[in-house]
Amino acid sequence: MPIPNAVIESSGDPWFNFAAVQDFAKNSPAVHIGASFQNIHALNPKTGREMWTFYTRGTDAMTPLYYQGTLYWVDGSGNVWAINAQNGTPVKPFVDSSGNPVLHLTGFNTQDSATLALTPQGPIMVVGTSTPDVLYGINLDTAQILWKQTFSSTPLQYSGFAFATPVYDAVDHLVISDVLVNPQGNQATLEAFAVNPLTGHVVWSQTLGTGSVPDGFGGSTPVFDPQTDSVFFGNPLTHSEIALNAVNGHILWNTRIGQDISAPGAVVSRHLIVAGGPDIFSLNPRTGRIQHTTVIGGDFLNNNPTIEGQTVYIGNAWGWVLALPLNEITG
Repeated sequence: MPIPNAVIESSGDPWFNFAAVQDFAKNSPAVHIGASFQNIHALNPKTGREMWTFYTRGTDAMTPLYYQGTLYWVDGSGNVWAINAQNGTPVKPFVDSSGNPVLHLTGFNTQDSATLALTPQGPIMVVGTSTPDVLYGINLDTAQILWKQTFSSTPLQYSGFAFATPVYDAVDHLVISDVLVNPQGNQATLEAFAVNPLTGHVVWSQTLGTGSVPDGFGGSTPVFDPQTDSVFFGNPLTHSEIALNAVNGHILWNTRIGQDISAPGAVVSRHLIVAGGPDIFSLNPRTGRIQHTTVIGGDFLNNNPTIEGQTVYIGNAWGWVLALPLNEITG
């Protein structure tokens, strides 16, 4: 595998208090998220030494989107940034001649990332915000908002669209994600949906289950499998892994894992690898049958498996970074 030119690291905020932000935002629309450490770092992949650091006013906890040498993200002030990934300098047309962002969203993004849809109208970044809850389609060539989607007829959990990274289905040309809806006390429902990346029009929606809102108030980041034309969700409310038909949203199977699970899995050959609680599971992507369970310990939280060759890489709450033989995980 070739060595990248830089390792990009976004910084969160250790004092982030979502409930307090909600209270402040009711009286002050200008509130921003982030008390300190608002920056993006680039590290040398061979030595770990800092190459450059870019500072913003709001928190930069969102993982930047990389496209053709440029990093794109929304900070805690709702500003949309674009900088050169090699040297950290601002990139037009997203910044003016003084280096200030020209595109400002009314909400903020604090945890997830965006997805890229390559369309006849150009590259479109689809990214969600909270307070207010809006899903945006932004043209990366022009720095213009093409569309907004709000699900205005459905009450959303206050995390809005800012806590689950969408996935782009390039086979069916759909952007697929999920959101917590109909909150009642500590209960909510996970709703999956697909939108047209050119218009933001909702193509389908599917209820995935109701349960207690997980820590972090977030939903699930899906993963798309072009071989089966399926999209997989780990449901943290019901502790289940669910497969949907990517074209129409119909449920193909629903397998109870019995552990907290929200990070995306990884599909390799005839296996769907997902991490939940202290365990790593191998499922049949067509049937949902659990083929093998590997007990590790700790908690994988929002860590997702990455597969390179015959090795599975993943981190956990114990601070471990694990490299595991793929054949041991699949059984």
